[in-house]
Amino acid sequence: METLVKVGRKRLLLIPPPRHHTYSRHMTKGFSDAAGELGATFELLQGVTSDSLAHDIEAALRDVLRRPNRPDGIVSGSTNGTMAAVTAAEAVGLELDKTIDVVGKEAIPILHMFRDKIYVVQEDVGLVGEFLAKTLVELIEHRTPKQLQGLEIPAPPRRGTDN
Repeated sequence: METLVKVGRKRLLLIPPPRHHTYSRHMTKGFSDAAGELGATFELLQGVTSDSLAHDIEAALRDVLRRPNRPDGIVSGSTNGTMAAVTAAEAVGLELDKTIDVVGKEAIPILHMFRDKIYVVQEDVGLVGEFLAKTLVELIEHRTPKQLQGLEIPAPPRRGTDN
């Protein structure tokens, strides 16, 4: 969100993760808290989640993006949601880096191949897998795991055009 506010975005929208995901509450609360701290308004996209079908996310976003007070920054925790956000924005005549910006998270580098002006947060799946494997081995060996939770702190979002 800091990245969006730094480039002048003030009305932010989150495509929320499904509520049954453990990180959903944290992501939503973090989004809300950060918006308040940064002086931005925020809203959650209603009726869909970041795991919904791209077509459904795109349809929901088209309606929101046609409003006069539409969001000018979108955050999505999935590649699918990010691509749907860009497609919806372009379908209603908005342009990345000019009238709207989108931040997306991905585990496999593909978003910059789709549009290089998307801000991307890279998820380190290898790091997550290593953590889970070590914890599982400790449990199998009847040892108390050093940690049952881990927190990955990603690098700031980057565009494909950033060097």
